[in-house]
Amino acid sequence: MLPSLTGFSGWKRQSFSIEEIEKAVIKGLKESEKHGVVYVGDISSFGVSRKFIKRGFSYLEVIGKDFDVISLPLPLSIHSVYSVSFKLIEKIAKDSQKRGYRFQIHLGETADEEAFVRCKKNRFESLIYPFLGRKRYERVCSKDLIDYIEKAGALNGNMIAVHCTNLSRRELDILMKSGCGIVLCPRSNIHLKTGFPDVQHLIDYEKVGIGTDGLSTNVSLSVVSEIKTIYYKLEGTIPVKKLFRLITSGGAKTLGIENYHQKPCFTFCKTEKKVEDPFDLFLSDFLTFEILDL
Repeated sequence: MLPSLTGFSGWKRQSFSIEEIEKAVIKGLKESEKHGVVYVGDISSFGVSRKFIKRGFSYLEVIGKDFDVISLPLPLSIHSVYSVSFKLIEKIAKDSQKRGYRFQIHLGETADEEAFVRCKKNRFESLIYPFLGRKRYERVCSKDLIDYIEKAGALNGNMIAVHCTNLSRRELDILMKSGCGIVLCPRSNIHLKTGFPDVQHLIDYEKVGIGTDGLSTNVSLSVVSEIKTIYYKLEGTIPVKKLFRLITSGGAKTLGIENYHQKPCFTFCKTEKKVEDPFDLFLSDFLTFEILDL
């Protein structure tokens, strides 16, 4: 029997205790470090991870119809267009401009999102909302996702669009022209069968990085495995050296970590083999990383 629900965020809070969430956060940070990750950009529904993240950002995920945005700890992450009201997206976008912070939003992860903003038949309204016992917050019909976001005043350099798997090249061009950050999660997209990001079109944009999404839709928190997946999925058409930028400076610029290079910190990748091209090493299996702080 299902427990009584108070919405998606309420269901998640009923499923896990704070102690369990804290243990999961600590475990995730240790695994990220094992895979050579120094700076972390985490999205948390519970606001727990900011207690443990020493380098990086913990975005508080917002789900619902309305909140007093001023009372929420920054930075914020809008879950998606179907789980957050248009009014609240407007409020967060306006607040980010006023107080000068970057916010994230899952955008174009599924094809149903475009149907949703076009006010066409979609599975959020036909399946998910009835299960949660609620209806659509408001009907703001738009020609596509970018038009919807632009109407909300959120299309600017403070926005970080996560996934972007089902956006057209025209929409991606508008995101880049607007100076938005972009985070791709290719292995999660494959796992959920929602498509594959247009890496070829985005590869030269300076504010594009790689994310792993959560372990519920992935097998590890390795960003190296993400670029390895892209390399083989695209049959080597994008060199590993170019993909490497997505998990280093590209990710830093996307998150706004401009001073990451000021304090010396090195990630070493150990190998017993002689390597002619160091970037080829990232295509190997069972890599071992070591982080050295100076």
